[in-house]
Amino acid sequence: MPRHDQSRGADGRPGGIQAISRAQFAAITKAAERENVRFESEPSDGAPTHVWHKGHIVAGAEVADYDIGELTRHGAEVVRHLDGSEQEPSGRAKLLRLNENETRSAWQVAAYFNNLRGLEGKFSVNNLVHVAHTDGVNFCPADEPFPVRPYPETIPYPPPQSGDGGAGVRVEVIDSGLSPGWGEDHPWLTDGPAEVSGDTEAGTYRPDGRIDAHAGHGTFITGIVRCVAPAATVHVSNTMRWAGSMLESEVARAVIEVLDSKPAPDIINLSAGCVPMHTHDGKSTPVSLPMLDVMNRLTRPDCHTLLVTAAGNDGRGPDDVWFFPAEYAGYPEFRDVVVAVGALRQDREGRTCFTNHGGWVTVYEDGEKLVNAFPPGLFQYQEPLGGTECVYQSPPLYPGCTCVTPPQKGTVVRSRGMAEWSGTSFATPVVVGRIAERMSRRRQFAGRPRAAMQDLRRDLIEIEDSGDGVRLPIFPKRVPTG
Repeated sequence: MPRHDQSRGADGRPGGIQAISRAQFAAITKAAERENVRFESEPSDGAPTHVWHKGHIVAGAEVADYDIGELTRHGAEVVRHLDGSEQEPSGRAKLLRLNENETRSAWQVAAYFNNLRGLEGKFSVNNLVHVAHTDGVNFCPADEPFPVRPYPETIPYPPPQSGDGGAGVRVEVIDSGLSPGWGEDHPWLTDGPAEVSGDTEAGTYRPDGRIDAHAGHGTFITGIVRCVAPAATVHVSNTMRWAGSMLESEVARAVIEVLDSKPAPDIINLSAGCVPMHTHDGKSTPVSLPMLDVMNRLTRPDCHTLLVTAAGNDGRGPDDVWFFPAEYAGYPEFRDVVVAVGALRQDREGRTCFTNHGGWVTVYEDGEKLVNAFPPGLFQYQEPLGGTECVYQSPPLYPGCTCVTPPQKGTVVRSRGMAEWSGTSFATPVVVGRIAERMSRRRQFAGRPRAAMQDLRRDLIEIEDSGDGVRLPIFPKRVPTG
C-alpha cells in the first residue's frame, strides 16, 4: 500500500493532495540530518504535502552575478554542494543560504524576491526530489514490494530476453544504488559481456537486520532494464541516498555531471521527481529551476543523451499536477530530449489507478505487479491502508487494483531475492529497455537514442481506457526476441 495519508474532499471521496506519513517524513529527516540538512514543510506539522530545504533558496540561472551579490548583502550567500565542492561559477541555478537570523520560511523569502521588479519568477525553494510519487513528498512507488518465490521458480516480468538486444548502449540509472548481493541468483543482471555496475545502496538493511522500508528500488529498476535489453551496459548511482530522496539541486547536479562525462550515457533512467512548492492560487505555474538547468543542458548541440523519467504515482491529471522533470516532456522545446512514462495495469486495457496522466505523458507502459530482483531477508510492511476502497480513484477505475489487496501493517515476510512491485518507477525502465533494443537492432540508430525514440513513436497506438475512456498512447505488447 502507498505510504501516504489520504486526504478527502467535502463529499468524503478520495482526492486532494496526497501527504507523506509522519513515519516516512521522520525517515527522510533522520537520513538528511547526517549531512546537516534540515527541512521545512507544508503543513509544518503532521503529514506534509511539500518538503523543501530549510534556510536555503534557489536563484535561477538567469539571475545575474551582480543580483546575487546584492542578495548577499541582504543575508543570502552562495554555499557549497553537500560534498564540499564549490558551485559552478555561472550559467546554472545557484543555491543560496539565508541569514541564520531570518525568521521567514525559505518559501516566503523566495516569494519576496520574486515580487521584486526584474526578478519575477527567478527564485524558488530547494524542493525534495523523491522516487516517483507526486503532489507531496512521498518517495515510495505505488505499493510496497511483495516477495515472491526465488528465481527460477518465479520468472521476472517483463521476462528476460535472449540475444544481444541493447548491445553497445550505455544506460545510467540515477536512483538509490545497488543493494548488497544484487547479482546473486539473478543471471539477467550478470550474464553476458555487458557490465552492470554502480554505487552500493546506503541503508539496505536496518540495524536489526531487516530490509529497510525504502530499499531495493535501484536494483529492481536495473533488473527490468536488463530483462528488456540484456546486452545493455548499466551503471547505477546512489544519488537518492536519503531513503529514496535527495535535494533538487543535488539531483540536477548529478544528472548534469553524467551528461558532462566522457563518454556520456545514451539514456538516463530517472524514476524520480518532485512537485515544486508554489502558491496554490491557481494563477502561478510552479517552477523547477535546477531541473530547468537539466533541460537546457540536454538541448545543447553537443548532447545526444535521452532522459527517460517517471510520470509519478498520484493518480492525478490531466492538468492538476506539475511533476518535474517528467512534465517537461509536454513542452515543445524539450519534447525530443525527455520522455515521460505513465503506468499501464496488468491487462494493458487502461492506466493504473495510481499513475499521473495527461497530454504531457509520452507513453504508458507496464507498471503494475512487475517482478524482479529484490534484497533477500525479512521485510515488514509499514503503512498499508487496507480495505476495499481504491486509494486514488472514486469510483475505482477497475477491480482488484493493488490498493485494495495489501498485507496488513506490521506483517513480516521473508524475501528470497525476488519481489512483485508496482509504480511508474518501473514502467520507466521498460521504455528505457525498448529504446536500447531499438538502437541495437537498427544500425541507423546506433549512438542515436533520440532518433530511436522518434522511430518508436511511430509504433504508438492509442487505446481508450476501459475504466473511464481517457485516450492513452501505448506501445504494442512486446514480442520476445532472440
